[in-house]
Amino acid sequence: MVATVDELFTLREKTLDAIAQAADSAALEQVRIGVLGKSGTLTGHLRSMGSIEKEQRAAFGKTANEVRTQ
Repeated sequence: MVATVDELFTLREKTLDAIAQAADSAALEQVRIGVLGKSGTLTGHLRSMGSIEKEQRAAFGKTANEVRTQ
């Protein structure tokens, strides 16, 4: 499955909500691992960039990096 920019925005919102609801640092770490870890959601999207059309790859990569930073 190829991710879209809209899916990245949805992931960002869900992740920010999970961060806001985290009760302690252990919960925050679980959110981080779930998104940025080796098998994380965002990591999986980044790995799929090779299957994205060349014209859309730059916009997708830029958005993915912004989501990762946030």
